[in-house]
Amino acid sequence: MAEWAPNRWMQDLSTFEEVDSDCFAVQQEGDGSPEFGGAILARAAAALSRTAQGKRLHSLHARFLRPVPDDARLVLRVERVKEGRLVAVRRVGIHLDGASGKLLFEASASFCSEAPGRDYQEAAAPAGLPDPETLPSEEERARKVGLLDWTAGDFEWRWPGEPAAAADASTWHCWARPLQPLPDDPGVHAAALALLSDVHSDWAVSRKVGGHWPRDRFASLDHALWLHRPLRWDDWLVIESRSDVAQASRALTHRRVYTRDGALVASIVQEALLLDPKA
Repeated sequence: MAEWAPNRWMQDLSTFEEVDSDCFAVQQEGDGSPEFGGAILARAAAALSRTAQGKRLHSLHARFLRPVPDDARLVLRVERVKEGRLVAVRRVGIHLDGASGKLLFEASASFCSEAPGRDYQEAAAPAGLPDPETLPSEEERARKVGLLDWTAGDFEWRWPGEPAAAADASTWHCWARPLQPLPDDPGVHAAALALLSDVHSDWAVSRKVGGHWPRDRFASLDHALWLHRPLRWDDWLVIESRSDVAQASRALTHRRVYTRDGALVASIVQEALLLDPKA
């Protein structure tokens, strides 16, 4: 396996400081801007996974309470709610370090042991998508439109069409994988998917309203992720996204994640605050 060389968001998944039993800290390195929600989800998933050894993450339900400064020192306190033979339940609160200890984010998660059972899948993977290897990279797309300052993120993307098209009621798809191979820790693989689950989630809404929605007018309220199968993220995954409803400044998006051979590995639902840019 190649050396793992992640960017800042992915780096934080493996650089926790252990403050106490089930309590972790991480010092973020930013400029004080609000942190990206997916990065917070990923840190929560990684911290929770450290307290459930021998079981895999299968669901994560999170609520964003306050903006998280991207230069803050954060404290993640995990509570062991249940320790069952098949299922373990955890809660985590992410607090601002210091005298205030303000709660910024909270999540609950469930971890499971593998057990024999029924196996079926009604949702069909999208048919007819070009193989990711045949599609232009993000760097090639950037060069084509003259974006000379483009830099790689934590993931590689391949788009069968235009990623943020004009108003369109249809579902859209893309391929994604980590830019660098992940370490062997299954918790990091799950946390990486939690990070990706919030990336470009606003584009499903942009397609509905016709054009890009300003990032400062779109903010995550709550987020749910289910991992249906064990995840080893060494290959491309297909991300399917849609938004079915928006009302009273809130929009709901749905995402499904499939392997290359069509297995549904994850489902994601997110509610976001959708503020009118003219308001």
